Amino acid sequence: GINLLNLGGAGRAGLGTNPLITKMRQMLRVNDSKLLIADAAQIEARILAWFAGQQDMLEAFAEGRDIYSEFGSKLFAARLRKARKTDPPPLAKLFTIRRGFAKDTVLGAGYGLGVNRFYNNCLQNPGLRPMFDSGQYDRKFIEKLIYGYRNTYSMIPKFWKMCEKCFRLVTKYPHEVMRYAPEGSTVGPGDLLTFWNNGGTVNVQLPSGRVLYYPHAVIRKKKNDYDYDNQISYHHGPLWGGSLTENIVQAIARDLLVHWILKAEEFGLPVVLHIYDEILAVSSTIYAKDNLKTLMNIMSNGPEWADGLPLAAEGEISETYKK
Repeated sequence: GINLLNLGGAGRAGLGTNPLITKMRQMLRVNDSKLLIADAAQIEARILAWFAGQQDMLEAFAEGRDIYSEFGSKLFAARLRKARKTDPPPLAKLFTIRRGFAKDTVLGAGYGLGVNRFYNNCLQNPGLRPMFDSGQYDRKFIEKLIYGYRNTYSMIPKFWKMCEKCFRLVTKYPHEVMRYAPEGSTVGPGDLLTFWNNGGTVNVQLPSGRVLYYPHAVIRKKKNDYDYDNQISYHHGPLWGGSLTENIVQAIARDLLVHWILKAEEFGLPVVLHIYDEILAVSSTIYAKDNLKTLMNIMSNGPEWADGLPLAAEGEISETYKK
């Protein structure tokens, strides 16, 4: 069978995009009206930078800069940008591959993606594998990507450690409450995150007010050579700072998505589908352009609890669902 979930795009690590996905998207269409397709731009990277207090990344997003190209330019010590239709094919391919590496690093390394896994993902991609087999890229190159990210955006690894520390402390000392907000945070009253233990279930309250629950939270002792000593764990398995960060960031992305959907419907835009950070609404043809602007404006603004989080959206009008 085919796993249609989260397949990588061209020039990306992973298995690459199966052409069937494009065909399946085109099956979703509207008649006598238009489909408004709006996508929250780099939403997880933005939320992560906001939580971690990674100010240079937040400023880049707020100014509308291409963070993937900027990071890639630093890694490759050469100017990088999105490929254009007017670029000669070899140049377009080079830009696409290099920016793809940078994008995958920014998106994956933010949750603690390691060298081995990233390297193996690249080897599984039929478009990238020949470049590794030929020696154009190798494991040392992947090390450069991962450690380049961690050094460039050093507040993010610190955030992993903070999440793990808070979780560990309230697990070990159930009567403690741990609160977190990055230095210089512009968030309103209260804290970005609050950790506490309720009868063995660690609770993590998000800035939206929603709570994540981790039942049967424990600190495990090492049982064999493959275990980590003092590993934090809960009902569904082991945890660490990177996995907690992923849970927290994706939960906030979901809260924002719901906020935008409700706002869109307040403005009379019927939402017919949502996929990850993407919203699809139906509009009459005559008002499609204005309604798309409205939807993108909604998705470029957050609720009060997301103060200081720079948001942006991209969108298009179509008769069928497409990327």
